[in-house]
Amino acid sequence: MIKPSSSHQFRWLIFAAITIAAATLTCGQLATPSGVTRLFARWDVLMVALFAAAPVTLMIVSPVECTNRKQNAVACLGVIIAAVIILQLSSSLEIINRHGLIVASLSRSTVACAVTLVVVMLTRVIATASQSPLFLESSWAAKLTLISIALLVPAAYVDSVAEGSRIELEKALQSRRFALAKQHAEMLMQLHPNTEIQDRPLDAFREELDALVKDLDSATQRPLPRRPSSSELGQRVMILMQLDRNEEAMRLLSPLTHGPRFEPISLDYLGLCFQRLERFEESLHAYQAAVTYWKSQAMNERSRASLASAWKGVGFAARRLNHRRTEEHAYQQLVELAPTAENHMLLAQCYREHQKTRLASEHTTRAAQLAPEMQAQSDSMLSSMSTDHFGCWLVPRR
Repeated sequence: MIKPSSSHQFRWLIFAAITIAAATLTCGQLATPSGVTRLFARWDVLMVALFAAAPVTLMIVSPVECTNRKQNAVACLGVIIAAVIILQLSSSLEIINRHGLIVASLSRSTVACAVTLVVVMLTRVIATASQSPLFLESSWAAKLTLISIALLVPAAYVDSVAEGSRIELEKALQSRRFALAKQHAEMLMQLHPNTEIQDRPLDAFREELDALVKDLDSATQRPLPRRPSSSELGQRVMILMQLDRNEEAMRLLSPLTHGPRFEPISLDYLGLCFQRLERFEESLHAYQAAVTYWKSQAMNERSRASLASAWKGVGFAARRLNHRRTEEHAYQQLVELAPTAENHMLLAQCYREHQKTRLASEHTTRAAQLAPEMQAQSDSMLSSMSTDHFGCWLVPRR
């Protein structure tokens, strides 16, 4: 027997547990072959929609008598059947999203309400409520506010996630990570299908990415020669990295990082593989080995570019490991080797995070001078620094 004093906590624990289980089952039901959740794209989008819909769902069921568990069980069974039908329709109607953001938003809210209704009814069956939440007795204006929240909060969150996916898609394309780009394109198709990527409709762009990824995957299926050359290994490594199969790439890189088959570029690729796997300590060691090698070579155009690449890798890994001195030294060396606008901006961001405002302002200003297209980014950083860490006393006015 649950004591009255603990019944409220027990009910909310049951509600949370059933919500998590329902979200898991919903993600499975709505999953596409590529693993993306239809309509919601990601589990966190679904969870936001569920919690936003919860007050509205409670408002719907509150007029119904909830003291009889048998009646609740029968009602719950009917709700489950209706929810399954809605989920099945949602999982089979890919065209929902293409009717516009409003239709897609309403569809998400409908699915969320159906799932939350199941959660509430199951909670009633397991732990009967002694009284309804106070907000259910409030005015119609308050109830309309709850309905607005159920619609607008998920829509705003979807916009934020979609914009993040678009940015990550662009970054993945720039770094030639085509499998990752395809994943973000799949998510965007569920969130904002009318988005354009590189001045092309997202749907057509996704199909091109899908074909490219399939071609790359087919290339990895072809067996390598018994004793592959360094060039053949390098080509396979690049394909694997484009598919984000970094552990496989590292296995092929292993014989090239030392011994008689040593190829200096392999250290850079090894550091990048570790970086993408978020193994930053190992990434730092690989890039530092590359720095050591290239510093021992005669300085020419190739060695200068390779050393700059290695220093950039050291700086990134050190930043993620919070090794501040190593990070600053790496980016300082990078700017000395290659004083480009991009590298000045990297050093400026480093100094800004370390609260060295004057140095940060000098390098961000220099970046804007070298590349006028970075003026907006430079102004934004200078404006931010003028209010952070008492930077208004330290940032020179222009």
